[in-house]
Amino acid sequence: MLEGVVARIPNDFDGFSIDVERITGFGNTVLVEARYRGTVRATGLQLDAQVAHVWDFRDGKAVHWQQYTDTWQFAQLMGVPTGKAAAAQA
Repeated sequence: MLEGVVARIPNDFDGFSIDVERITGFGNTVLVEARYRGTVRATGLQLDAQVAHVWDFRDGKAVHWQQYTDTWQFAQLMGVPTGKAAAAQA
């Protein structure tokens, strides 16, 4: 997770922040509701995306992490083709 997600943030965004709205625990599982904010370096567009992270812990260590967010918004802001435009490039 650190290499695949977190390490890329400084390359892709300026002023990136995670604003945590709520953290809820369910035994060994933790749900984090938050917003990602920042400026996309490639396009200069502003990111403001609602996210949810689900963390599973075992013996005090994170063993699983899942992120839910608006991937269409990310694609649009970063200039990644979607829908018919993506299919035409395939």
